[in-house]
Amino acid sequence: METLKVREENLEFINIDGGGIPIYHYQGKPFTGILLEYYDDVLYREIEYKNGYQDGIIKGYYENGNIEYESHNKNNKLHGIYRDWDEEGNLISTTEWKEGVKIK
Repeated sequence: METLKVREENLEFINIDGGGIPIYHYQGKPFTGILLEYYDDVLYREIEYKNGYQDGIIKGYYENGNIEYESHNKNNKLHGIYRDWDEEGNLISTTEWKEGVKIK
């Protein structure tokens, strides 16, 4: 099954959860897929959603298209490995999170 990828402006903003994260619907149902955020028509972030909530991988990009960071979320909280890269693509840091709390 192909993953649905939708630009943010095509989603319906429902509310903000208790942690300040937006909740989205698509065509009247909680959104499951990848939200695409653009700035001046340049992709700067991809966020996986499940049933309206951030759940999965989040990737941020530099203007040159290289990845800036990658994190994993579960129920709108950081959960798993978070990595940062510099603009040339060199890994600069890695941290580990569990349910929104940094553990390493």
